[in-house]
Amino acid sequence: MRNAVQPRLAALLAAVALVRPGGPSGAAAPSAASTRPDTALLTGVIPTHGAPDAPTVLSISGDGLAPGSRVSLLDGGPFILGSYIMPEGARAVEVHGDHACVAFYSHARKLGGIEILDLTDPTTPARVGAFETGDSGVGVVVEGSVAYVPFLNPYTFEGGLHIVDIAAPGDPRRLGTFYSLVDPQALSVQGTRAYVADGAEGLKIIDVTDPASPRLLGVYDTAGTARDVKVLGTRAYVADGEGGLLVLDVGDPSAPTVVGSYAWPSSAVVSVALDGTRLYAADTLEGLLVFDVADTGRPTLLGTTRTSDSASGVALAGRFVVVADGVSGLQIVDASDPARPRVVGSQGLYGNSGYFFGVAVDGTRAVVADIINGVHVLDLQHPAQPSSAGALEGSPVIAAGVPGGVTGVVAPRGPFG
Repeated sequence: MRNAVQPRLAALLAAVALVRPGGPSGAAAPSAASTRPDTALLTGVIPTHGAPDAPTVLSISGDGLAPGSRVSLLDGGPFILGSYIMPEGARAVEVHGDHACVAFYSHARKLGGIEILDLTDPTTPARVGAFETGDSGVGVVVEGSVAYVPFLNPYTFEGGLHIVDIAAPGDPRRLGTFYSLVDPQALSVQGTRAYVADGAEGLKIIDVTDPASPRLLGVYDTAGTARDVKVLGTRAYVADGEGGLLVLDVGDPSAPTVVGSYAWPSSAVVSVALDGTRLYAADTLEGLLVFDVADTGRPTLLGTTRTSDSASGVALAGRFVVVADGVSGLQIVDASDPARPRVVGSQGLYGNSGYFFGVAVDGTRAVVADIINGVHVLDLQHPAQPSSAGALEGSPVIAAGVPGGVTGVVAPRGPFG
């Protein structure tokens, strides 16, 4: 029997219960009866590749196919190239060239700070150096050869900002430290100023002109819990948790003032990314929010889309927005129509065994901080997964010896999705 499905792009994303490869090259494919009596055997897929920007009609052939069978085709969307396992996870990540700085803390070793990874071969990220103290690294930003690492000591609960020279990745050196932060979450660096989202104490602005002697310039106590901040010119955009989105004028760092805000009763804004007059915010309850900030005094909500779990980090990849979404992994959102952003791809770990907390994008790679497992490098060359325009449903289907790289596909019986 021959039937057809029509994925839109090269292949169809699928939840696959089991993959059973075919026999050795040249060996006869097993019959459906030799596997299971209620299992169909998929032996041919034509064509083996589809156009990346147009629907493709696939013809599939095999033994035991019947109306009501379901076939799921693999591939498409982001995929994990490699991982660097950290037994107690990673909190934040920043990519600079072929290196990544990873903020972490190990309770077992009572050490934290940043690990520096070599990503030259993304399939095997390798540690090349580390800056470690007794403090928990909670974030990291790299400017030139200097890493800015907000920290919180897990025993004294004293927070601060380490300034680290990473010109020699194998031998990072501390240049200076600013203390007196309470609950640092993230930061942004612009010129000689570091802007720190300091939790319940709001935004703090630090002069880092002399890294050996950083000093506090100004403070703005926000209404919510400052979780992230991005700065453009004289405007600071603060992800203020339950306080929503806050826009501050930081032209005079000694006296920051509010120029605009957007909040709602269930606000839970934890991360922001800027692209000109567009701002993208991760909200743990609502998913991804798209704002127009052309008029900084009146941020305008253009559109929203829910993600599968808890959006906690956001970064930009061309016309796509990349969201670290907790146990659901990485969510790829097409925001080319800001009024109707939509999730078009995703990649997580088997069995929801990870928790993607932060993400950085460098070209066609996304580097994820997983607070359970460590660091993952994902390929974003084809970030969107295809959507199905049709399917066969019913008994399981096994593909064996299919030309073009398909080794096996099995879909579970019953409802799918």
